[in-house]
Amino acid sequence: MIKINLLPKGREAKKKEGMREQIVVLVAAVVILFLLIGVLHSRIKGQITSAQKKIAETKAESARLDDLIKEVKDIEVKRKNLEDKLAVIENLEKGRVGAVMFMDKMSQMTPEKLWLTFLTENQGKVNLNGNAIDNQTVAKFIDNLEKSGVFREVIFGSSNQIMYEKYKMVNFNLSLKAGLPGMGIEIAPPASAAEKKGRKAKTDKENN
Repeated sequence: MIKINLLPKGREAKKKEGMREQIVVLVAAVVILFLLIGVLHSRIKGQITSAQKKIAETKAESARLDDLIKEVKDIEVKRKNLEDKLAVIENLEKGRVGAVMFMDKMSQMTPEKLWLTFLTENQGKVNLNGNAIDNQTVAKFIDNLEKSGVFREVIFGSSNQIMYEKYKMVNFNLSLKAGLPGMGIEIAPPASAAEKKGRKAKTDKENN
């Protein structure tokens, strides 16, 4: 079968030229698309790199702050330990000074022919035992303590007669509270006359 091309040659050439233009436009569009994808990929990659760098810097800063916090905590622990040690030293110093003052004041209140054989002190409360030549000397000792302004709440416990190297002596015990300057214990005023009278009556009763 014979085909006869009835289209003029000019129209066929124009059609081919149009197809070439479409192909060029399509290729150009693909190239531009790849270029845009490349630019976008490069930008995203840069943003990721920048974000990773910031994350690394943040982690490094966080680690530095953690080390700094640890150092601060260590310093706080050392400071607390030092304060505790200083407080212990201060308390020991106060106790030493207070003990010296206590014994000095007690010796001032102790009359002749009376001596202490046992004494304990705990938080200002004192228990003591002693020997005296007679009951009057014990009463004088109690009166001295009550008038001292340092010792308060002097409570006579008991007394009994003993033999000491062939001599008759009075063994006694009593309790009191002590306050000395710098020990954090208030110094009590001397006992009232009524209190002294009641304690003297108790002493006399024990002697009888």
